[in-house]
Amino acid sequence: MVQAGVAATDDKSNAGKMAIAQIIYDGEWKTRHKGLSVLLNNFNQNTGIPVKYGIKELRLTDKDLPDSPVIYMTGHESFSFSQQEKKALQAYIQGGGSLFAEACCGRIAFDTSFKREITSIFGNLSPIPLNNSLFRNPNPPSLSPQNRN
Repeated sequence: MVQAGVAATDDKSNAGKMAIAQIIYDGEWKTRHKGLSVLLNNFNQNTGIPVKYGIKELRLTDKDLPDSPVIYMTGHESFSFSQQEKKALQAYIQGGGSLFAEACCGRIAFDTSFKREITSIFGNLSPIPLNNSLFRNPNPPSLSPQNRN
C-alpha cells in the first residue's frame, strides 16, 4: 500500500522520489501518522535539499522491502518479531538498508522491545558517538541552520 506524503516540493512526479517504508508489525505500529512528513520537511528546511518522497507500508517479510533504502518504525507498546521477520531485517540491514526507529512519545515499552529485538538479531550494539559524521552530514557545523544568518 502506498500513501501520498506531504512533499517538501511541489513536484508531484515520481522522478527522483525515494520511497520510505513504514514497517507494519504485530502491535501498535501506526502511532505517528505525520512523523515521516515532519521528519522529511525538517530535513528539507535544515539542509536546503528538496525532498520528494513516497511512503509505503510494508512488513519486514515483504518482497518489496529492498526497494526502500530507508525503513521507519515507531510505536507505543511492547512487540516482538517472528524469526522470519528477524532474518528479513538482518538481510535488509546487511544488504545496505537503513532503519530509523523511534519510540513514539518516548514510550519505554516500545524502546525496551526494540532494543531487545535488535540485540537478538545483531548482538550488543554500541551507541553512535555524538561526534560521528552521521550527526553532522549533510551539513558541516559551519552550514548548520544555527550558523546560517
